[in-house]
Amino acid sequence: MFSSNGSNQGSLVVNSVATSTTTISEDSLLSATSDFSITKSIFSTDVDSAPCLGSLDELRTLQDGWDGEGSVAIRNDALASAAVLLVSVPELQELIRVYPTFEGGVQLEYMTRDWSYSLEVASTGSVGFCGVQISGREEFDLEDFSVADKELLTKIRKTIG
Repeated sequence: MFSSNGSNQGSLVVNSVATSTTTISEDSLLSATSDFSITKSIFSTDVDSAPCLGSLDELRTLQDGWDGEGSVAIRNDALASAAVLLVSVPELQELIRVYPTFEGGVQLEYMTRDWSYSLEVASTGSVGFCGVQISGREEFDLEDFSVADKELLTKIRKTIG
């Protein structure tokens, strides 16, 4: 189960199924996107409280060729970055749809306030973020981020807020 830790702002509390509690600061979570052990600890939590993490966990089982010749198994760096996004912005967990990409990445999509947003996490863990207004003509062009950093998290939070 994931929850905000009111006494330690900027931290994430991860309660594992085995009844132990681990606190991970957002800074250490962001700096560890390529360390899949963090992602494994996230996936060892109660995914019933965050079904999108269960969906993300299911992507780990895909192997090369999952969608025909040339499709690539979802890479650990992509899973780690996607997990960081979902855990760092808990509001996303209610909105997000999770899809594998042919190239070994993860596509995260959500809609809020007449906008459709897409976060494409590449196999390397880098993230592209863009959005389009559903009933209008506005859009914002793809922005690339080398990692799921604070700037990206702030932009995502503004779209939800």
